[in-house]
Amino acid sequence: MPRAPKKPPTKPSSGSMLDQLLRELQQKTSLQEGAKKRRITKGQALVKSMVNEALDGDQKMLAAVLKLAEKLDTLQAQKTSMKPPVSSLTTAAQWHILFAFYARYKGLIEAQIEQFKADDPHYWGFEWASEPSPGDAPWHADLHSET
Repeated sequence: MPRAPKKPPTKPSSGSMLDQLLRELQQKTSLQEGAKKRRITKGQALVKSMVNEALDGDQKMLAAVLKLAEKLDTLQAQKTSMKPPVSSLTTAAQWHILFAFYARYKGLIEAQIEQFKADDPHYWGFEWASEPSPGDAPWHADLHSET
């Protein structure tokens, strides 16, 4: 029986790992949302998946999403050289994620705080002046001020 010809060796990939990752994230994939099917980039699908996991209560993913948002904001700031790197929750994306998480898990968060207060009342000697809302975010006034 004749042997099948050998496959030619594959070419080594060109570019750095970062270039390869960016190319992969720019490729399109199909996404099913309810009855709708649409095409988005793999990068968009990844971010959507990460945010959904964070909103479902995955604390590690919430931290990862906030860190990613901060890193992306820092990169954008460095790219444009118009503002310093972000070191805390100052981007609209970070605040939206934080408030969405709080809105979804408000009852659980408040129950856990009450448990902490019961366990050590001296440490938890504070009361909310009011419930946090998107209007409390530092960027809110900038976005909604009349100019």
